[in-house]
Amino acid sequence: MLYWFFKHLVFGPLLKTIYRPWVEGSENLPATGPVIIVGNHLSVIDSFFMPLMIDRRVYFLAKSDYFTGRGLKGWIVKNFMLAVGQLPIDRSGAKLLKLH
Repeated sequence: MLYWFFKHLVFGPLLKTIYRPWVEGSENLPATGPVIIVGNHLSVIDSFFMPLMIDRRVYFLAKSDYFTGRGLKGWIVKNFMLAVGQLPIDRSGAKLLKLH
């Protein structure tokens, strides 16, 4: 519910009016079923524009630290991230491969 509210009534109209984004190749996106959409990540703003310009709900992986904050601020951040389609991912298990 909050996702739709933010996309269509709060952030969407404002960002579309100010920045006038466009999409190339959207005709290649299937209307249903799984799909992977890859942004060029020129900045964090990709995370805002991509969902605005696609007719489907978009989910992003986000570091789990965003979901573990304490107090009121932590609760607000966690619930906002979940509402806008962010999925927590634990990055602590990554290991560097040493090549000799």
